[in-house]
This record gives sequence, C-alpha cells and structure tokens, in this order.
Amino acid sequence: MTKINEQQHITRQGVVKKNPVNKDKLLKQFDKVRMSGETNMLDRNGVMRAAFDRNLYELVNHLEEIGKQGYAQFVMVDFSVWLEKKIMAEARKHIKSEIGRNLN
Repeated sequence: MTKINEQQHITRQGVVKKNPVNKDKLLKQFDKVRMSGETNMLDRNGVMRAAFDRNLYELVNHLEEIGKQGYAQFVMVDFSVWLEKKIMAEARKHIKSEIGRNLN
C-alpha cells in the first residue's frame, strides 16, 4: 500500500480508502475545546480554529470532512451521548467512593 497522507491510503486495486476514525479520541479533543470556553460550540469555524490552536489537527480534519450537516450530528448526537456517558461514569465513581467512605 502506498501512503497518501495520515488519513488515506491506496490499495493494490488503486482505490483510496480512509483510515478508520477513532471517534472516542475526536470526542475527547472536542471536549478539550469545549472546556477551554474559547468559542461557542455551535460555531464550527470557531471550534476548528480553537482546535487548530491547540494542535488538535485530527479534529480539525474530521470537522472539515464531515461538513456543516455532519457537524450538527457530531455535536447534537455523538458528543451529547459521549458526554452523558462520561458524566454518568464520574457520578457512579463518586457515589462508590462516598459509599465506601460511609461504610468505614
């Protein structure tokens, strides 16, 4: 296989295929931008700028590839579900530590 760039490669048949996206990594990078408070997260261009400034180039490339409609899906569905799971996991961890503390 001949590499084109980090995102694509050419198979023996000459077909360009994208490497699979590590969605969890992209969502963590997106959360870094969110936590910075630098931009409105519904502003795709602002998010891309903030991600670029933080050297989160995989996120920038992904957001460019998915376009405006894909961005809405990424924020409203993918990120919302990911963030809810993250918050619930942190809450469970906190509750377990509180229960353990109260048992001692």
